[in-house]
Amino acid sequence: MSTVAEKYSGSLTSGFNVGGVDFVVDLTSGKNRRPSEINSFTIVKSLPMLNFYFSMAERLKAKRILELGVFQGGSFALIDQLFKPEVLVGVEIDKPFEAIESYTADQRPDRNVRIYFETSQADEKIIPQILEGNFADGLDLVIDDASHTYDLTLQSLELVWPKLEVGGTYIIEDWAWSFTEPMQNPEHPWFDKPGMVNLIFELVADLGGYGHIRSLSMDRGRVMIVKGADSPNFLGTKKLRGRGFTHI
Repeated sequence: MSTVAEKYSGSLTSGFNVGGVDFVVDLTSGKNRRPSEINSFTIVKSLPMLNFYFSMAERLKAKRILELGVFQGGSFALIDQLFKPEVLVGVEIDKPFEAIESYTADQRPDRNVRIYFETSQADEKIIPQILEGNFADGLDLVIDDASHTYDLTLQSLELVWPKLEVGGTYIIEDWAWSFTEPMQNPEHPWFDKPGMVNLIFELVADLGGYGHIRSLSMDRGRVMIVKGADSPNFLGTKKLRGRGFTHI
């Protein structure tokens, strides 16, 4: 199968190079993955997901990008190399590490490339400060690859959405985790958590009823939301025709 990824050196199933930066694919379950090294980043993306971003970078000229959830920095560095944005800001709950600090320090001073570590994606005080300090003129693209929990993802969406330009794109990754086999086990720590699919239902309701969303597309790996209009009432209702919305 021919893909746009073939123009980049290496094999996307193991490792590849974009713009002089090495990327090592590690899809091991859990957090015990290969630590990133200077100029050699661990990236937790499947082949379809990688091809999606390579293709998107060719057709979407996003210059102001926010990534929620940085982990080992692989996706952050890849987004930077593919899109070459004027502003690229990451938010990460964990502590900083040498590889990504070295990467951001090496960027040209006329570009704003930075990561806010030890910061929750849903911090109601800090996230608005980050948005105003870095995206006063708006956002073109948001990628949420952070907690993958319904509550925090919804809070981030509600905090960030007002800064997203009309026509801008908001991507939420890994929405389907609650349907995977491990999550059907009552002993799994996430068994009782509401699935991310609940947020998808709310987005569909908003798309159908209010016009805040221009389009909504999805596959097993992600949902992509294109903003249709500015409104303070985005996701403002949790009821459909008077029926309470019950989480699954």
